[in-house]
Amino acid sequence: MTDQTPPAPADNGGTDPWYSKIADPDLRGLAELKKWDSPDKALQSYKHLESHMGVPPERLLKLPEKMDDPAWGDIKAKLGMAAPEKPEDYELSVPEGFSDDYAKVIAQVAKEAGVPKHMLKALQDATNGYSKTAIEAAELADKQRQTDALAALRADWGGNYETSMALAQRAEQSVMQETGLTQDSVDAWRATDPAGYYKLQAYIGSKMGEARRIDGDSNPENQQMSPEAAKVRLKERMADADWFQRWERGDVDARSEFKRLNQILRASQQ
Repeated sequence: MTDQTPPAPADNGGTDPWYSKIADPDLRGLAELKKWDSPDKALQSYKHLESHMGVPPERLLKLPEKMDDPAWGDIKAKLGMAAPEKPEDYELSVPEGFSDDYAKVIAQVAKEAGVPKHMLKALQDATNGYSKTAIEAAELADKQRQTDALAALRADWGGNYETSMALAQRAEQSVMQETGLTQDSVDAWRATDPAGYYKLQAYIGSKMGEARRIDGDSNPENQQMSPEAAKVRLKERMADADWFQRWERGDVDARSEFKRLNQILRASQQ
């Protein structure tokens, strides 16, 4: 064990330096190397050091050399930069339109990356705000696009606008009934190209109007056709390769005649 007792002052007429009486040899050596010729000089040096560092020694942090050093955990905790203990502690909210899994995934990734709670909350608030604004802007732009498309369609159709729109709406209802399409599906279809959608439906509607003569609305022959005649006509049609191909491709006239003949046969069986 090293003797901490300072050596007895030499008999040199009282000229031994003041630090010769310091018990710790390291401190005695430091005072000698720094050439502190009085305690005042030593204290003044300490004062300057503390002033330069800005904080007392007990508040200084010693940074680890390696980034994976566990000591970083304590340092982050002292700085208020530590991640929560569990992902659930982030207490994230779920943005509108997102599933609950969104918050779970983000919290887990943030925990693994060591993101502090207050930082993630600030980032989420900014992201949610931007997302909401972007969605509202997109919805507004889509509404304006549809308004402009209908305005252009009105200018294109001119005086036939109301009639054409009525045909389009009638065709839309018929298509939904015949195909089983839902209103949501039709709305989504219409939203992609409003002008093109209404032009197509108006065209279909106009063809439906022409087919009324085959359905029997104004054709005296169909109105007066007996079930026996309808059965023979249907058999002839199905044997007609050209007619059958048109019916198979969805030809409006062929499909309407087929429907009318079957209506006559069903009516006779009731």
